[in-house]
Formats: sequence, structure tokens, C-alpha cells
Amino acid sequence: MSDYLNNDDMQPELDSVSGVEKAPKKKKGVIIAGVSAGVVAAAAGGGIIAYNCSDFVKNKVKLATSEPEEYYAWVVENTSDELSKTVSETYEKYLSRMDKGSKSVIELKYEPSDDAKSVLTDELGDDSSDETKELLDVIDGIDSISIGMDASVKDTNQSAAAYASINDEKLISLEYAANVSDMVYFARIPELSEKWIGFDAGDILKEEMDAGTSKITDIVMEYAQDPGKLLSSEDLATLVKRYVDPLASFTDEVGVEKKDEIDIGDITVDCSVITLELDEKTCYKLGRDYLKTLKGDKIIEKIVTDKLGDVTEMDSDEYKENIQELIDDFDDMIEEGDFSKETVELEIYVDNKGKICGFGMDEDEGEFFFAYGRDGKQLAVECVFKADEDEGMNFELNLETDGKKYNGEMEISIKDYDDTYEASVEISDYEVVDKEKGYFNAGIKVVIPDVDPISVDFKSDGKKQDIFYDIEIEDTDYGTVTLSLAFDESGSVDVPSADDAFMITEDSNFEDYATLDDIENFIYDLAVKLGFSDETSDMLAIYVTDEIEYEMNGSDDYYDDWDYDDYDYDYDDWDYDDYDYDYDYDYDDWDYDDYDYDYDDWDYDDYDYDYDDWDYDDYDYDDWDYNDSDYEDYNWE
Repeated sequence: MSDYLNNDDMQPELDSVSGVEKAPKKKKGVIIAGVSAGVVAAAAGGGIIAYNCSDFVKNKVKLATSEPEEYYAWVVENTSDELSKTVSETYEKYLSRMDKGSKSVIELKYEPSDDAKSVLTDELGDDSSDETKELLDVIDGIDSISIGMDASVKDTNQSAAAYASINDEKLISLEYAANVSDMVYFARIPELSEKWIGFDAGDILKEEMDAGTSKITDIVMEYAQDPGKLLSSEDLATLVKRYVDPLASFTDEVGVEKKDEIDIGDITVDCSVITLELDEKTCYKLGRDYLKTLKGDKIIEKIVTDKLGDVTEMDSDEYKENIQELIDDFDDMIEEGDFSKETVELEIYVDNKGKICGFGMDEDEGEFFFAYGRDGKQLAVECVFKADEDEGMNFELNLETDGKKYNGEMEISIKDYDDTYEASVEISDYEVVDKEKGYFNAGIKVVIPDVDPISVDFKSDGKKQDIFYDIEIEDTDYGTVTLSLAFDESGSVDVPSADDAFMITEDSNFEDYATLDDIENFIYDLAVKLGFSDETSDMLAIYVTDEIEYEMNGSDDYYDDWDYDDYDYDYDDWDYDDYDYDYDYDYDDWDYDDYDYDYDDWDYDDYDYDYDDWDYDDYDYDDWDYNDSDYEDYNWE
């Protein structure tokens, strides 16, 4: 008999049934949508998460002594218990992290190779100017380029600092801080000024919003900052169980195949197969049962009518009345009985510990299969979805473990009518380093047809996660890209005071925060850090500052320095009489009467051409010959 994964180092946990030859599939009717999809999702989530807690002996006894409906109900209820527990614990950890605060660090670094630098220098051509030579020296001196950000959140306070570096020397940074509850935001560039720039969005919104809208905004912000006030982890556990349990008894059409095999990727596992026969009417009845449960749900009712009452504008009576109207609608539809007679069979695969490890549904119009399991040292996950013969998706993951590390391959295939897209991912030495933070070691190689393979290495020292990618295209090395990630508790987060900041208003003048001289010095220092000479840095600083000044004021230093008073020319001294232009022609002497042409004397009758005498018949075109003319002798040049 196959053994099962029970290794806390594996993430995600793949404890499930061993192997799978897909159980006999029935082809009936159309796939029932809606609530039946919810059955699959809820039971799948519970089975995957809760697998390790099953009891092998209990499952054997229950399977041997129970009717199909009883065994199915027992499986669902166990799944419900484990799912509610797991979801509640995960939510509690989330609330705890929010209370303690969190800090994340991310950095992206590029280390160019000599070949990569050559591509840039070749683009500059053979220009031998001093400016080009200096730029080439700057490029040649770059060993690494980095951008990154540190971000922290604690209660309603946030802070972040982004930066860019060359050769691990910081060039420029941008810092951000905020009090989210008051909607007051701050930012600064420390290399330009240590003083913060602030913006109070809360005051502006309060001026624009009415009292009701403002109150709603306050409520949403309050629960977003502390979700535990809206829903506790205990209440969440209750809700999960409350809405999963009805799946245990919503249909009487249950069958159980106590011993079967299913194929999952490269392995085959033993399992039991529960078969549910679903029709449209059954799904509507389940929907009505959920509505009845919702109507009497005091947890949901309190959230809707009390905690969010100002948003929903609904009291307890209205809450119940609205749901009852929906229940009445379902009752009417069920009573009318205008449902399709077609049914669909849903197969639920249960491992030998009584935990759900997969689902199958095979219809004329499509197929769905999902299962995961273990057989000895081999683990597998498989998912198949086909809408029809022309569209579908296949996913398959096969791993083998030595008890600590995992090696294997993942294959993906997507069919879209005449096109098929395929890719595979080779996984080597996968090893979890920190399960809570998600740090791990592994080698990943992505293979796509007609594309150079992409190899990525994941490494962790327990303090952070590093991801390395060597850029190699057509046998040319272009350098290495490294992405580093780290997560931790943040402690306190400080937010500046508006009293000490330059607060932006309608009357703000940026030069009260930073002068043009401050900007010029900032640009100069930045250029020097990049590796430019003092002379070039000074020229760049002046140019950039002039451009900024022009954008701000519509002028710059050059025109501001120009003064008309420097030119001592007196236009009042100029006189036309000083210039003796002598033109001999006197227009006053010209007279129309000197021209003795009388247009009244002109008469058409003086021209004796009679158009009525012209006749086409006088011309015989048939007798015309090109050879009779000197056309060929004509010089067209």
C-alpha cells in the first residue's frame, strides 16, 4: 500500500491519495454550474489543507460499516472541521502580523558583463569627442546598478524608502510616510532637502464630502486597519463550518466505490470514489438551504446591520425581509419545477485516510479532473480542464523526494483551437528554508519551444530570499540580475509632524521648499556620483536647473541677465530726413487718360467664324494613318 507525505518541510503540502488511474467516467448531460461549482471549491480546499489530520483506521471502519450517504457526510464533516480550523489559524496569524507591524525589503540588482557594456559603447560609434570619451569611461566603470525599497506598516502608519545605487553607492532616494487613518501623506528626497513635503488629503475630502459619505469612509478605513473588529477568527471558523456542512446532505443520490485507482501524473494511487448525481433542481434546493441559513446567521446579521449599518442602511428586520424575498423566489421556482432533466455525475476521490484528494467530472461538452497524491517517494498533482475538443488546459507536476529535497518537472499545455502552447519547468533540489516566510532553495529551468531556456536559481540563508537570473541570449552573456526579498516584523513606524513639514496648499510656492541653487547643487552631486568630471557635472547642473526654471517661471538665467539698458541707442534721434532717397518717378504724373483704348469699340461680330458651319462628317478618321504624319520623327526631348 502506498505511503503518504507527512513532511512539514514541503510547501505546499501534497498529502493525498497515492496515484490515480482516472475512475470510470460517465458521459451524461451538461455540466451544472453555480452551486455545484461551490461544492467542488469548498470540498477541494478542505481536503488539500486538512489531509494530515485524517485517521487511517477511522476511515477504514467508516467505509466498511456506513451507507454511501453516511460515508459521504462523514468525509464532508471532517473536511469542514479541518478547513475551519486551518482558515481560522491563518486569519489569526494575519491579524497578529497587522498588530505587530510588518516590514518588507526588496532590491533588484543588475551586474552587466563586458559584452553588455560593449553593446552600449558600440551604439556610440566612433565619436572621439571629449564628451563621448567621458561617457564611455562612466559606462566602463559601472559594476552594478541597483534599485530597491524598504517598506513598513504598523497600525495606521506607513513608511517607505526607495533608492537607486551605482556600484553599491546610493545615488538618490525617495522617502514616503503616511498616517492612513487621517489621510496625511509626506514625501522627500533627502539628497535635496531633509525637510518633508506634506499633503493633507483628509481635510480636502472632508470639505468635498457630505456628512454621510464622510462617515462611511471612516467606517471603511477603521475596519480595513483592523479587520478583527469586523470579524474575529473564532467567528470565521464558525462561518466556514456553517456553510460547508450543508454539502454533506444536499443530495440523496450518492454512490461509493470502496476500492479504485486513479492516475495522477506518473503515479497510480488507491482511493475510494464517491459519486454524486446532480441535477438542476437539487442545486436550487441547496441554494435555498443556504439562504435559510443566512437568514438566521447572527454573525452575518450583526456585521450587515450593526458594524456596517451606516453603509448598508439596513436594520435587522430589513435584513431578514430581503433574504426572505429571495427564499420565496427559490420556492416558486422549485414548485414550478421547470428544470432540466439532465444530470451530471461528480466524482470525489477520497484517500485511505478519509481526506478528499481530488475531483472528476466528464461530460459530453467538457471534462474536469483534479487530483494530488503520493506513492512512496513520488508526489504528483494533475489538473485537466476541457471546454470542448478545441479548447482546454492540462497541468501536471511530478516530484521525487529523498526526504528533504525534491526534484521533478511541471508541464503545461494549453489548446486554443488550431494553436497549442506548451511549456515545461524543470525543478531541482527544492528545499524549504523558512516555511512561515516562504524562503526556499531551488533551481528552476523554464523550457519553451523555439525559445532559449531560462534558468533561475532560488537561494536563501534564512534571512532573505535571493533569486538569480543569468542573462544569456544566443550564447552571449549579458550579465546577472538578482532579486532579493526579505520580510520581518516592523516595530514602530514614525510619521512626520505637519507642523515641521512644508504642507502643500493652493498658495504654496515650491521655491520656499527648495531654491534653484539647491536643485543645481543636487544635480551636480548626482552627476559626480555617476562618474562625470566636475566640469561636466557643473554644465549638466546648470542646464537642468535652467530647464526647471523655465518650466516653473517661463524664463531662465540667460534671458534674465539680458538688459535693454545695456544698449545706449536713442530711437528719438532717428529722422527720416537724414536719409536722402531720391526717386525720379513721380506717381502724381501718371494718368489713365494717357491710354486711348476704348473697350466699347470691341465687338464679337468683327470675328467672322461661324461654328454652325462645322460638321464631324467633313472629317473621315478612318482615312487617318499615323504613318502619314511625322509623329515618329518628332523629337520628344
